[in-house]
Amino acid sequence: MSDPRPPGGDPLAEVLADPEVRAGLARVLERLDRIEAIVETFGRFAETIPTIADAAGTTATWAWEQAEKAGVDPIATGQRTAKLLLELGRPEVLDLLERMLARRVQIEQALDLLDAQAGGGEIEPVGPWAAFGRMRDPDVKRAVGFALALAKRLGQKL
Repeated sequence: MSDPRPPGGDPLAEVLADPEVRAGLARVLERLDRIEAIVETFGRFAETIPTIADAAGTTATWAWEQAEKAGVDPIATGQRTAKLLLELGRPEVLDLLERMLARRVQIEQALDLLDAQAGGGEIEPVGPWAAFGRMRDPDVKRAVGFALALAKRLGQKL
């Protein structure tokens, strides 16, 4: 059997002489360099994993101890928190929270008013004629109008 190669010819040298093969090999070498850099980065990160795991464990232990010192059961609290998060994640609850956040200023003003009234002493009782006389005050008119509109809306919902 005869060898198909020309006498004295190196088949590898002939393949490497092809410009397309050389360009392809250059691309492979570039990719290998990038892969090597990525592997080195992961290697450095892998070296820090024990330190990170130790820090996480120490932090979790500390938090658990602090909770127990404060009389908090970490497991029961975690379960309650999980249930709360599931409830808060429901679309209708999220919609309500978004509505409340959009009206945050008004809600805070209403709470401030309630707080001020709660600490402000007694409310003066008035009879029907005194109430009718106070209707001249624009703030009283606005408040009564609001209360009546609220009562109407509440009645529609009942």
